[in-house]
Amino acid sequence: MPTWSPDVTKADGVERNSVVLPNMDVHQTQLAAEIALLGEAFQTDHTILSLRFLSSATPTDLVSFVDAVFPTNSLSLMNDPCQDFLRQTRCLRKFKTKAQKLTTLSSNVLPCSEHHSVNHLLAICFAQVFSNLRYLTFVVAQRILHLETNFFNIMISAPSRCKALLSSMISQVSLSSPSLPFLTSKNLQRLEDGHWLDDEIVNYFVPKWCAAAESRKVLGLSSFFASKVLFRDAWCNTANSCLKEDDLLTAVRWCCMAESGKTDWDCLFLPINEANIH
Repeated sequence: MPTWSPDVTKADGVERNSVVLPNMDVHQTQLAAEIALLGEAFQTDHTILSLRFLSSATPTDLVSFVDAVFPTNSLSLMNDPCQDFLRQTRCLRKFKTKAQKLTTLSSNVLPCSEHHSVNHLLAICFAQVFSNLRYLTFVVAQRILHLETNFFNIMISAPSRCKALLSSMISQVSLSSPSLPFLTSKNLQRLEDGHWLDDEIVNYFVPKWCAAAESRKVLGLSSFFASKVLFRDAWCNTANSCLKEDDLLTAVRWCCMAESGKTDWDCLFLPINEANIH
């Protein structure tokens, strides 16, 4: 393997530890600097995310790193599960986004193996770095999924408090992020026992239900599909005539919009909303 040499650089008058590899080009040097910045934002007392760490870390090392940087606090109704859930997932998503951005640099950093001047040991080193970055994002994604599952299970176990808890979470999210512009407190008014779910609540969970299917590859469409394409109105009354070619093209467009990279689905999930009486 290439010889690693510790170095100290200064940025804005602040000393920062870095690692320098011999014969690194400008793209590889930039990657090392970006990883160092990410490591400064997310580090533990024992491990710092760095080029050196990522070039030699095992899967166990990466899991241990995530465990140390993002300790999981069990969600509980005794506290504020919404606040705990949002706090933990925000940190995880922030790290995941930054790590994924680094993996996109692989086309610039990894040298072409056919080039005569390529240092093959250096190429192997950076290939391992990108492999570990991708695995790191996978581990973080699994941690987010675990938190979501835990949070949803808590909600299911306490239906009497579910509406209040979700209303609180929606209020907090709407104040800090525009990522849920379609979801407001009025969408939560039918969360009580004996009420049918609101369209937006159903549509939020459709991709999650489809992703949870283990035996089939399911593509899910929103609850608005049936009333707009298959039926005459929101009450899902049968159309007066057969579906025409334009209707087929419209249905295909809905499927294409819903695919999001999933091109090998084998069945379709259609939530039917009969004027809000699912």
